[in-house]
Amino acid sequence: LNSTQVRRKIEQGPKIQALLRARGAPREVIDNLYYTILSRPPTDQERQVVLDYGTAPGMDARSAAIDLVWALVNSAEFLFHH
Repeated sequence: LNSTQVRRKIEQGPKIQALLRARGAPREVIDNLYYTILSRPPTDQERQVVLDYGTAPGMDARSAAIDLVWALVNSAEFLFHH
């Protein structure tokens, strides 16, 4: 899953780019990414972990969102279902 083709789709793919450009509240972006990738909402704990990560010093929203996409695509849940 770490091929350049997958990385390009994540970083430049139209669906992910549209979600990143939506400029919603962080909670909305997180929820949309979870629904798009795992077809379910994040749990409260998952959402909080992502929010904490995204607001860490030196982290920007786009990088945090791309990191979330990578984490979800590499999750056992995604691999099992897709």
